[in-house]
Amino acid sequence: MRLAAARGTEKHWAEMSAVLEQALPHSPADELLAIDRRCRELVWEAADNRFLTDTLDMLYAQSDRVWHLYLGDVADLHDMIAEHREILAALRAGNADRAADLIDAHMRRFDEQIRAAVRRRLESPLAG
Repeated sequence: MRLAAARGTEKHWAEMSAVLEQALPHSPADELLAIDRRCRELVWEAADNRFLTDTLDMLYAQSDRVWHLYLGDVADLHDMIAEHREILAALRAGNADRAADLIDAHMRRFDEQIRAAVRRRLESPLAG
């Protein structure tokens, strides 16, 4: 995130803003996940580090699988879009520390939501 804040250009952030504008109150989950994916790709592109991008792309593919397995069990994905808007504001301002703090919180929430969803499914009487 800090690399993206340092190396990103207004072109990256304008495109990210345009992508986020596609999220509407009635947008289905698959569209919101596609928006999430494109925002992440733009941040990776802005960081301009091929090794980082390759690693994050692989990790995202794994987390994307988890998202789809538990999509119905997680909080409203519109919250995720709101978080991306906050991250974008920090990136545009060149505030690397704020952007890093926001993405850390964003990832922690994702982790907490998925862990809770897995626990609920495992504790379900139908899981037996």
